[in-house]
Amino acid sequence: MIRLDGKEYHCWGMASMTYKERIDQVAQVVDDVCMTYLERVGARPNDGRSSIFKFGTDNGVWIGALLACGVPYELITPTKWQIGMRCLTKGDKKVTRARAQELFPKVKVTHQTADALLIAAYCQRKMGAIGAKVDFSA
Repeated sequence: MIRLDGKEYHCWGMASMTYKERIDQVAQVVDDVCMTYLERVGARPNDGRSSIFKFGTDNGVWIGALLACGVPYELITPTKWQIGMRCLTKGDKKVTRARAQELFPKVKVTHQTADALLIAAYCQRKMGAIGAKVDFSA
């Protein structure tokens, strides 16, 4: 989550959170959120059935939480946000990690958090800071 003014941002490790904790997290920040982008992704051909099911369930929980809290959302392709954030990966996750670390120097960016930070920054720029200098280092 990034505020439109760029003065506050949060990144949570969702993989370790229960579904209820994820919903509670959305409910806690709902007043500060004007838009959410979720990455439009799908299962990969080599994924097993159980991992595909879990992936779909996780995605559905996010959409349900946003809908229940009245937070508008939009699905965005990886290519679109990567081009917008000047970090087209072509499969190399190091590219997004380096770009996120550049924009968020006070955050310990990992491969797990890089995409989320960059998607949030993309959303923030699209919603309120197009063409403006945004300070992500706060």
